[in-house]
Amino acid sequence: MVSPGPIRHLVVLRHGITDHNAHGLWQGQLDIPLNERGHWQAARAAAALRDEPITAVYSSDLARAHQTAHAIAAALALELWALSESSRTRRDAWLAVSATCSMAALVCS
Repeated sequence: MVSPGPIRHLVVLRHGITDHNAHGLWQGQLDIPLNERGHWQAARAAAALRDEPITAVYSSDLARAHQTAHAIAAALALELWALSESSRTRRDAWLAVSATCSMAALVCS
């Protein structure tokens, strides 16, 4: 992949809602997908960010974050950069991200 350039701004989003969220269940690292409302929320976030100067979209590899980020990346016609399981849990993993784009959207799980 080609690096989009250094980060100057970072937009951080939480994933859309899942059935676990709706029922007050803790999901931690369980790979729970978005529910119908979560997909709607992802589409709304994508629409809200469509005109922002975002040059890269990063996401956890967990389904709920990846599904949310995919909607955003598609709306912006950008590649989605999925972070591996080890990157999700390591503090220093973000050091590499800091040199990759001018405005990034990061979807967290």
